[in-house]
Amino acid sequence: MVSCWINTSDRNTNKIAQYLLTIIGFFWYLWLILKIALNNYETPPPNFAGFNTATGCVLTWNRIELYVWFGIVLSNVFFMFFRSLIKPSIDPTIYIDDKKKLPQIDTITSLNEVASLFHSEFVPFFVSNCVLFVPDGSQVPAPPGSYQTNFILVSNYINSICVTILIFVSWKKGPEIYQKFAPILFLILMITVYIVLPSLNIISQLS
Repeated sequence: MVSCWINTSDRNTNKIAQYLLTIIGFFWYLWLILKIALNNYETPPPNFAGFNTATGCVLTWNRIELYVWFGIVLSNVFFMFFRSLIKPSIDPTIYIDDKKKLPQIDTITSLNEVASLFHSEFVPFFVSNCVLFVPDGSQVPAPPGSYQTNFILVSNYINSICVTILIFVSWKKGPEIYQKFAPILFLILMITVYIVLPSLNIISQLS
């Protein structure tokens, strides 16, 4: 945070100092994450808390926070990989302020909104899988009657697939028969992601 504050200051115009502070801030942040990961590794698993539900909840939440961080990293990796398979039709760098550009070509700032959409579906998908299937998780095996948890997991799978198609599959290109039905298909995907599955999740939690 300190390095970002100094880098964005108008008084700091030295490029070498800006790059150096960015590198220092990155490694400091990485060190903190690794320390948190080590503390999580050294603490007992949630299912060892026995009847102490409060302790089990704290341990589970600490692991979820760590899963979220690694999920964001993996989500960015997958997003940039899928994005690299598609050749952009325009150069996005002409619309971006020079201060926000990467040294060679911008692929992050211009895609911030689209990347956020992808992360909002991939990260819950990753966290749900970790909570349910990591061997030391308190949800393994899932307790009887936990159909809500399983339903959320399935909906995360469906949401991730639908959003990936909406972002990376073109509905204007392809065979003629595909272009004819593609708008309807994409409309169904949108309704599924933003209306059907959220509504079913709410209903499953209430029942």
